[in-house]
Amino acid sequence: WFPLIEEAVRHGYVVIFPEYRGSSGHGESIYQNNYGVSDFADVRSSAAYLAAQPFVDPDRMGIFGHSRGGMLSMRTLQEEPKRFKAAVDVAGLKDMVAFMSYKTDARRQQIADDPHYGGKLPNRNLAAYIEVSPAFFVEKIETPVLVLSTTGDTVVPYQLHNKRFVEALKAYGKTHEAVLYDNAIGDHSFIFSDNPDAHDARRRIFEWFGKYLKP
Repeated sequence: WFPLIEEAVRHGYVVIFPEYRGSSGHGESIYQNNYGVSDFADVRSSAAYLAAQPFVDPDRMGIFGHSRGGMLSMRTLQEEPKRFKAAVDVAGLKDMVAFMSYKTDARRQQIADDPHYGGKLPNRNLAAYIEVSPAFFVEKIETPVLVLSTTGDTVVPYQLHNKRFVEALKAYGKTHEAVLYDNAIGDHSFIFSDNPDAHDARRRIFEWFGKYLKP
């Protein structure tokens, strides 16, 4: 089910894969959502738990996220800048204000109904959406970041999210690398496909982690 985890273990890593709140298939208490808040708390708690294990070197931890996981990973770097020594973001959501601008009305209202947003769309509660958006807090990042994206992403469009994020990383002089694939097969989920772009992306991921974490 999770070939990236298998591959990480083969490379010598200890891996934790948090099923943060907002995930389906695990009962009502896990499905209850508070987008960008409860899921974020679960990721941070998972990292703290992992760091405390006797078989983990807390000074050589990395974090990886795709899509919503990319958003949570980058927020974790911003709120805990010393926790991780390397990070990878793949097609991560970076701006909740932008995200809400192109989703269907039903999806927009579903998110707005989460407790953090108080039933209000961005035009009535802008600060709540900015607060959970990594695009607005890039200056806080200290961890080297690899950013992988594709043109043609219809779920988290590159121009609205990672393009701006990479430009901000450059502007603030952050250690990073960015790779943009041209209409990669698989669209938003290209990293999980079986094709040259996906193979190249996964190779880059483990080279990046290997460079900073030295498994």
